[in-house]
Amino acid sequence: MSLIRLNTDGQSIFRLVEFIREQCRRHGVGEEDINSILLMADELAANVCHYAYPGGEGDYEVEVAFEGDLCTFRLIDWGIPFDPTQLKDPDVTASVEDRKIGGLGIFFVKKSSERFEYRRDGDRNEVVFVKRLNL
Repeated sequence: MSLIRLNTDGQSIFRLVEFIREQCRRHGVGEEDINSILLMADELAANVCHYAYPGGEGDYEVEVAFEGDLCTFRLIDWGIPFDPTQLKDPDVTASVEDRKIGGLGIFFVKKSSERFEYRRDGDRNEVVFVKRLNL
């Protein structure tokens, strides 16, 4: 398991991408899987950066672990409670004009992961996804 602590400033997503790429490459993960993990991680981290701390910046932590053909990604923040697993899936069959804005990123995470979980523990949010890798 590898851990990084980030701030919700404008630079944290770039540092997160570098961290995930490095961890994936160390474990022999292919580019297709790396890109999928990065998209999923970016969506969850962007939500924290934009919404978790109304009126200010805050911190979040990301853990990445590899076991066999599974990558486990865990994001922890101390912002307002938010359970992305409870969001209603968007109607992807509706025309672009009829769709509500938002929700596609979380939908992508749900559909691309083996497991997608949320829990609130005291003052912290914890979101986990597990991605099966093509090793």
